[in-house]
Amino acid sequence: MANIIKIKRKTTTGAPSLAQLEIGEGCIVVPDDALYFKKDAGTIIGPFTAGGGGGGSTTFTTIEKNLGAIARYQGEFAIVGSGFSVGRPVLISQASGPYTGKGTLADEAADMVICNGYVLDASTIRVFWQALRSPLKGNIKFNYAIL
Repeated sequence: MANIIKIKRKTTTGAPSLAQLEIGEGCIVVPDDALYFKKDAGTIIGPFTAGGGGGGSTTFTTIEKNLGAIARYQGEFAIVGSGFSVGRPVLISQASGPYTGKGTLADEAADMVICNGYVLDASTIRVFWQALRSPLKGNIKFNYAIL
């Protein structure tokens, strides 16, 4: 059975209160350009914000992760830090090398990786990756941004 998602419109700043929304209902806060949802009886998630259509920018951080000593087609890893906002989407993609211990950039031509991630808690981003051409092992660089 499909769920119905209702969207309310709020014209004053700030998040909606729990009492203003039903479970599963969303609210667009017009002055803040933000979207909130009521997840359960005691939780509002958000704000989810748009770039505003004005050509906003996103700052990426580059990390290098070791995917292990055994070649695999898929796996997961954690990015550990601090101050992450739970519930925020994460944009993550493979970065160009050179990677530690891989040699030249020519050695990395077959290393094609797709990935996605989410903020698990205030200090952890969980990332899932999949190799597209051949199994991978060792170090790979990634760019990520919390949106």
